[in-house]
Amino acid sequence: MVEYKKTLKLPKTNFPMQARLTQREPELLKKWQKENVFEKAVKLRVNNEFFLLHDGPPYANGDIHLGTAFNKILKDMINKYYMIKGKYTPYVPGWDCHGLPIEFQALKTLGKSKKEFTVTDIRKMCQEHALKFIDRQRKQFIRLGVFGYWDKPYITMDPKYEAMQIRIFWEMYKKGYIYKGLKPVFWCPSCETALAEAEVEYYDTTSPSIFVKFPVVDGKGVLDKGDMILIWTTTPWTLISNKGLAVKSDSLYDLVQVKNERILVAKERLKALEEILGTYEVVKTVNGEDLEGIIASNPLFPEKRSIVVTAPFVSMEDGSGIVHMAPGHGPEDYIIGIQKNLEVESLLNDQGVFTKEAQRFENLFVHDASKAVIEDLEKNGFLLSKSEVEHSYPHCWRCKGKLIYRATEQWFASVDAFREEALRATKEVRWIPESGLERMSAMISNRTDWCISRQRSWGLPIPAFYCEKCNSTIINEATINKVCEIFSKEGSDSWFKKDASQILGDYTCPICGGKHFRKETDIMDVWFDSGSSHACVLKQREELRWPADMYLEGTDQHRGWFQSSLLTSTAVFGKAPYKSVLTHGFIVDEEGYKMSKSRGNVIAPLEVIEKSGADVLRIWVASSDYTGDVAISDRILEQQSDTYKKLRNTIRYMLSLLNDFNPKDSISPDRWLDLDRYIYSEFNDLIQEIDQYFYNYQFYKMLYKIKSFMTIDLSAFYLDVLKDRLYAGFDSERKSAQTVIYRMLKDLLIILCPIISFTSEEAWGYLREFDNTLPESVFFASYPDVSKNLEGVERPVDFDVLLEIRDEAKKVLEEARKDKLIGSSLEAHVNIFPKSERLKNTLLRYKDILPEILIVSQVTIDKMSNSKFSLENDEFGIEVFHAKGEKCERCWQYQESVASNELKICDRCRRVLDELSN
Repeated sequence: MVEYKKTLKLPKTNFPMQARLTQREPELLKKWQKENVFEKAVKLRVNNEFFLLHDGPPYANGDIHLGTAFNKILKDMINKYYMIKGKYTPYVPGWDCHGLPIEFQALKTLGKSKKEFTVTDIRKMCQEHALKFIDRQRKQFIRLGVFGYWDKPYITMDPKYEAMQIRIFWEMYKKGYIYKGLKPVFWCPSCETALAEAEVEYYDTTSPSIFVKFPVVDGKGVLDKGDMILIWTTTPWTLISNKGLAVKSDSLYDLVQVKNERILVAKERLKALEEILGTYEVVKTVNGEDLEGIIASNPLFPEKRSIVVTAPFVSMEDGSGIVHMAPGHGPEDYIIGIQKNLEVESLLNDQGVFTKEAQRFENLFVHDASKAVIEDLEKNGFLLSKSEVEHSYPHCWRCKGKLIYRATEQWFASVDAFREEALRATKEVRWIPESGLERMSAMISNRTDWCISRQRSWGLPIPAFYCEKCNSTIINEATINKVCEIFSKEGSDSWFKKDASQILGDYTCPICGGKHFRKETDIMDVWFDSGSSHACVLKQREELRWPADMYLEGTDQHRGWFQSSLLTSTAVFGKAPYKSVLTHGFIVDEEGYKMSKSRGNVIAPLEVIEKSGADVLRIWVASSDYTGDVAISDRILEQQSDTYKKLRNTIRYMLSLLNDFNPKDSISPDRWLDLDRYIYSEFNDLIQEIDQYFYNYQFYKMLYKIKSFMTIDLSAFYLDVLKDRLYAGFDSERKSAQTVIYRMLKDLLIILCPIISFTSEEAWGYLREFDNTLPESVFFASYPDVSKNLEGVERPVDFDVLLEIRDEAKKVLEEARKDKLIGSSLEAHVNIFPKSERLKNTLLRYKDILPEILIVSQVTIDKMSNSKFSLENDEFGIEVFHAKGEKCERCWQYQESVASNELKICDRCRRVLDELSN
């Protein structure tokens, strides 16, 4: 008698790959660091085609949040995909170190004003603050499983970076793209600096809404002295610097009698103003162009004059159809003011407080001044109406305070000068999603000047000198070379530590021959810093190249880093610094609200990792459609945790099925069973589909497909069906299945490693126990080659119909189980009735494996009889009976042959045991 229990081969049910990510991930990080896995993986492909994703530098300011975590993981998935595809992927992470956010935070930490420190003191504090958070964020990004040259990042305060940025400034300056001028710009009174459009956020706010009368002092024969010109404004404080009144040249204006006054308003606006004006009578109608040159007095300062001009921006949608103009406080006012010779006046200091030139409004903050202005107008009879209006208003991106337009001398990059080159370059880029092209094109088309100067301490200085003798601005090849030479050695701190003579040496003013100079005190816009990274990093590091294959950031960077990079690159090099741009949405809660501490919906990425592991967070990233805003919540994370468990459990079970398998004993495809050839063909179809999803960066579709295959095709079907063969089948049958399982698992770990990097690497280590010829890391492996995989693999014909029959049979078997005809499905005998000759031939072809596929003991192909448990459709019928015979003690199938032997096993099991005993 054969002792079959001793020879029965079972999978390891206690396989060591347990779900303890929070412990295993740090161990793997140490392994990757110790063995230099990223560096080795990159060097393996050093002679291959490039894929260079240039990192958009986050601010070195605070711990990472879900937005930065999402961004870095998304980048990492793309880099790892191209890595296993054989590309050379030298990813250099970076940090933005200058600018207001860091200066703001450094001063806030000390609880002091910048006036209490010298510039060099502030810069030292900012540098220490930036270095501190570079180190903290670096550790946090590494914990996410993100590969990169973390010990060799780029930072915008690096001396070589700063010197190259000065070169970019110079190249734009000598082409005439950069100039200094007096223009109204966005100004933050709280931060005391100018801002560019990219740093402005718009929020709804309530402002005063007033209609004001300007008395005519010289009507030029069109109006009479004493007539009133009606304007409307929501910024009463700007009336202090009023210089003109704008009308539309091709519109008609009515002079109306209201009580004892004659008031001028646009004819189109007259009906809308009836409630404000009250009873009126039209005295005369004039053309807008005939009003130009009329002189009125400022109702706040009767001695000051306001000139009527024509302007195309005057709207008839609201107000009176006449616009009050303060060229020092509005971009449109400024443009028309320059054309019409109106004075550009701003009587505000850096804090947004009126100076003594504002007379009785001196020392008032702008928004407080609005109240005083209204009171003054009302007192003197020039206020026709007052109310409040809610509208969108510009706010500072950093302090969230209200901004003002303020005319100051600033440095500008004239986008007008190279707009066409920038628009052409934009069209040559692949935008993902495609809507990015339209968005970027619209922004560039509507942009005129880029204000690149800031009135702060922490940043790269604008490299301009001023001659003390003739006051000329000095920027030329010689001065730039001197600045770059010093910056490349000592960094930009040298600008603030040295006087002009120490930087310039024995230099003479080319205009007047003067020998004494002063330095510019403004620094560059932080967007100019990061927007120069393509040249400061890609063109300077030997392992990189220019342009980048991809930039990848949040959608807000269309107006930020994407745009500033495009502008500096096209201005200097004539083309975009990137071949493709991928953008993702913002992170919001499940109800679509932005994450905020006040709302209490903030989820910290490090807390998620401590609880569930980084791979769960990575699955959340992969499962998200990043083309819109991305939702996260505890419930969503729990769902992703379930997804992870399903993937991990399938991997773990497949590993357990290989516990006694040696890949050297793999059998060739011509000896595989039909079921094995079918599932392997399906798997390679999946590989091709996944590759396409990867190429289009549709990770959520890719993950869905992989999850469906692993949980449905593998766990619920193939691996479930295999149990009998693996537990009780012949050795050749087991090896057929194990060969296919081994091949699929190896390739699954490779295509999954960009997503669940830790789990793939861990499982790869166990797989190497079966096959030490595999690379030491999954990241050293190559993406599966489908054509090579399928060599010799003949796909079974019409096999899909068996799965359809299996699905239908499950329904009937469940009915029989509920009625207690059977318990386990192995107690069942299934009869299938094909209604076409083709289906009958297919079933006869696969007759021997039908019991395995249906997981029953017996299958017949015959006409329907009289079973209580049956169903029929247009193609076949199915009915269930209790199986004949007795239960085999080894395989648990019911067979008539069991009763004929004392071992109580079926004929198949007897033959298997005989084989095992030989």
